[in-house]
Amino acid sequence: MLAYIFGHWEKRNVPQKVYEEKLLNFHTALKASNPEGFSHSVVFHIKNAPWSNNSKGSYADWYILKGTYALDNLNTAAVSGICKEPHYRIAEDFFNGYGALYCHYLGTDEIAGFHNSLWFSKPKGISHKDFYTTMQNYIKDKKASIWKRMMGLGPSPEFCLFINDSLDFSQKYICIPVKIKSIWQGA
Repeated sequence: MLAYIFGHWEKRNVPQKVYEEKLLNFHTALKASNPEGFSHSVVFHIKNAPWSNNSKGSYADWYILKGTYALDNLNTAAVSGICKEPHYRIAEDFFNGYGALYCHYLGTDEIAGFHNSLWFSKPKGISHKDFYTTMQNYIKDKKASIWKRMMGLGPSPEFCLFINDSLDFSQKYICIPVKIKSIWQGA
């Protein structure tokens, strides 16, 4: 499973409620469009992410894909057919954004319903094998989902961990905790 993540926020003069309504209209159209290789999307309203640069919070659209081939299909579907008008409407209120491509790494691949995310990078000097084992042990017996960046198209760290339980990585890793609230679960 892959996730194309598009983080974005609205222009200052646009009410959050209006922006969210347009955003959800777009995701509804995309779900109905169902491009080949597209599984579903989840939209989070996020707070305190240092890369969002918006005091009201911002949005992270997670487009869950069955493979890299789905990126072309998603890109085409997002701006054509039944998605064209909803995409235009949300784009007119868009201020800025970033993107990245992540792959599922460990735990459940379902990300809807989580309230916490931790963003971090693998420390230098730790092998990938040891890091993987450490991550497995951290999430053992917990509902969690870990995603690993494949391509950095923006400022987000290497890993994202979704979890509702408290989990303290502070002894081993420098983490950025980001509060999330799922506002769309298009599964």
